[in-house]
Amino acid sequence: MEEKNRTSFLTGLVFVILGWLANSVLRDFISRNGINDFGITGSLPSFLFVIGFSLVILIKSFRYPALVVLALSIVAVLYEVKQYYLSGNFAISNCIASVAGGGIALLIWIYIEKRFADLDK
Repeated sequence: MEEKNRTSFLTGLVFVILGWLANSVLRDFISRNGINDFGITGSLPSFLFVIGFSLVILIKSFRYPALVVLALSIVAVLYEVKQYYLSGNFAISNCIASVAGGGIALLIWIYIEKRFADLDK
């Protein structure tokens, strides 16, 4: 695996782990202690998971990587809509967090691309 792909994969893996921690540990901690975080822990996992999975998927070369990230963001939003129909729970903040996560993932991927393009020169 070339260095650029390894960096993208490991960065994505870190974001996936952070998303899992935010979902399982931080959310419970905030809830148990009655801390008002203004709903951040509710949306944080969506944000982090989209970043992480986007960067992991982008280790494969795509002609239009922005389209891949957009598709992943749309899938995350559709997942939120599906939850509304299954359990009646819907949070527009999670949809916004998913789209924002896609944007940040694209910025991180562009940074990684430019960093390793400069090293190849």
